[in-house]
Amino acid sequence: MAAAAELTVEIAGVDAGKGEIIVALFDRPELFPNTPFLSQRRPAGSGKVVVVFNDVPVGSYAASAFLDENGNGRIDRNLIGLPIERYGFSRNAVGRRAAPAFEDAKIVLGDERQSIILILR
Repeated sequence: MAAAAELTVEIAGVDAGKGEIIVALFDRPELFPNTPFLSQRRPAGSGKVVVVFNDVPVGSYAASAFLDENGNGRIDRNLIGLPIERYGFSRNAVGRRAAPAFEDAKIVLGDERQSIILILR
């Protein structure tokens, strides 16, 4: 059996009562940021939301989160394609006019519990 661990993702900067937080974990650079390996939804809480992914295989991952204010399950964009809902990536990675590269957001998960913080912008 492959080694696995628990990954706790804390999403900071959440406004209470405005939709839900969607957190996604990506295991392959070519699928980032569109097709997650794992994802979870939580109601938006006051200040922060915590999501725990259990039994995640050891390896490299990137995480993203966004505040889905209108409940449509996707991040809404303006006419020129920029996000209008708040979002964040692991390691506070930032892209130019698009999502950051997987390598910029990459975290390495060993067989120990790990916690990361994503800050919504």
